[in-house]
Amino acid sequence: MARHTLRLANESPMGGHMCLYQRHLSQDTDSDFFSLAWFSQPCGPDSSLTFSWDMTYGLAWALTGPLGPGLIIEPGQLTPMAPDDQAPVDDSVPADQVSVALTIAGRPIFARQANRPGPFSFEPTPQYWIAFGPFEPGQVLDFNEIILTTEIKFAPGQTVARAAFQRDCSWRVGR
Repeated sequence: MARHTLRLANESPMGGHMCLYQRHLSQDTDSDFFSLAWFSQPCGPDSSLTFSWDMTYGLAWALTGPLGPGLIIEPGQLTPMAPDDQAPVDDSVPADQVSVALTIAGRPIFARQANRPGPFSFEPTPQYWIAFGPFEPGQVLDFNEIILTTEIKFAPGQTVARAAFQRDCSWRVGR
């Protein structure tokens, strides 16, 4: 399985976190399906970092209380899962206590409250986004508050991408 690599540079005079997250098509119609800060790491001015991952899917459970923006998901259990598997989620789970998260490479990328009836399944349609700001790994993101962001696209067969956060607070994306 090919590893994907994203090389990020901070060319701005500001320090902050470089954050990689994913968006999913169902988020437009499903208001309780949240993106998480998948990778997030501090990056000072004039420095760089690299995020790498393989496409190993899994499912994680976390004791979270009510799920919402700003909350940090800390998985308590990780189970391997194929994209066409369905995880049972039923009404025996106490309301607003447990969240279920989809993981890639062992890190949570999407989460929803586990007391939603029916199976939890997904179709892998990765949409990679990067952001600069005060993000922590596993943090539930609020798209209305993310302003310094841009999409990263991997062409078919491409496994390496590059991006730089520039002095004017815009992103430059390249290969």
